Amino acid sequence: MTGAGKAIGEGAGAGSAAARPRGAGLRMLAVHRWLGRVVMLYFTLIFTTGTLLVFAPELQALMSPQMQRHSAVVTAEVNWPGLLDTAIAQYPEAQPLILRAPQSALLAGAVEMQHPGRGFVVWADPGTAVFQGVTPARGLHEILRLLHTHLMLDRKLMLILVSLTSLLLIAQIVAGLRSTPRFWRNWGRPPPMGVRARAMPRSLWGGLHRWVAVWSLPLLVVVATTALIYLAEAVGFEQTLPAAQPTARTHEFGLPAGFDGADLARALSVAATALPGLEVREIYLPIRAGEGVRIRGDLTALLVRPRANTVTVDPDDFSVLGVHRGEELSIYRRVMELADPLHFGTFGGMPTRVLWAAMGVLATGLALSGLMIAAWRTSPVPDAPSPRAAVGAIFGPARLVLAATFLFVISMLIFTLFLQGS
Repeated sequence: MTGAGKAIGEGAGAGSAAARPRGAGLRMLAVHRWLGRVVMLYFTLIFTTGTLLVFAPELQALMSPQMQRHSAVVTAEVNWPGLLDTAIAQYPEAQPLILRAPQSALLAGAVEMQHPGRGFVVWADPGTAVFQGVTPARGLHEILRLLHTHLMLDRKLMLILVSLTSLLLIAQIVAGLRSTPRFWRNWGRPPPMGVRARAMPRSLWGGLHRWVAVWSLPLLVVVATTALIYLAEAVGFEQTLPAAQPTARTHEFGLPAGFDGADLARALSVAATALPGLEVREIYLPIRAGEGVRIRGDLTALLVRPRANTVTVDPDDFSVLGVHRGEELSIYRRVMELADPLHFGTFGGMPTRVLWAAMGVLATGLALSGLMIAAWRTSPVPDAPSPRAAVGAIFGPARLVLAATFLFVISMLIFTLFLQGS
């Protein structure tokens, strides 16, 4: 949340004086306003990129037609051997790394490849395995992810710093709720509109901010909580997944020479026997000696990433090197695994993704409305927002570094997108 307006409940629709903050509530309101002015730009960036990430694959596919599923007949089953054969046939000198199932019925299957000096993604129809084209490894989806998690500076320290801001979000949530008596009433109390809003625009922005805040509250709580899980992972409080046995291979590369779709089909058959019912979502091919083929997917455990259900198969003799399923993980590991499904709303498929995106739009509007309120409160002109005051609310001495960082990462995003399109 960001700045809360001049007075909670000022103007029409504010309710009785008893509903206005007093004592500790006023002090929390002051904290909420001050902290909001410090982080409003950063939260606008995070909420915007997070909202876009929910549908980032589909958004990237709009700019890259080769990512779109071309076949008229949509099948749920992915032709994994065909995808691998197609990628190898198109780029025999490159090393296949990861095969991924499409995230929606609109998208093609993906094979991430590595060639000396560059990485790229091969796209093919998931059913027929017909080659559709390639995209750079760092497309829109990856750019948004790096911007959201690392501010485009792909370092562990940045992940820790970005995750730490979840504490600021929690502080804003607590301060905002504590400064708004009976905040739950705002669920059914939309801001004033029409003539009433034009007569009291400052009251409109305050009411809009409170209304958007309470409707986006569930998402804000989930995002802040799961960001704490990411923070714990980043600083090392992470319990590793059960390790598979290493292979006996001594050759330099992870995959044996000549490994193709027929070999992958055999590995998938072994995995289906070892973990019946596994719905394969991704396949990690070995990249160094001692690694096996890791076949990951969905099974019966709720709120876990595909890696929670994994069968590791030796690519030489097709023996099982390791098996683990979500239900067998420790409670601590299960908590770690639920971060992604909850943070990005993927746990319920398309309905929850749409819901998360809608609440993400509200959260972005929450930060922007806080900016507007700050402009009202600091304006030298009574009852009128001042552009100069709005700029001053952002670029104050204590916030200059944050504003400069915001402009820097936006410039980097535009520059990277320009390079991708050229």
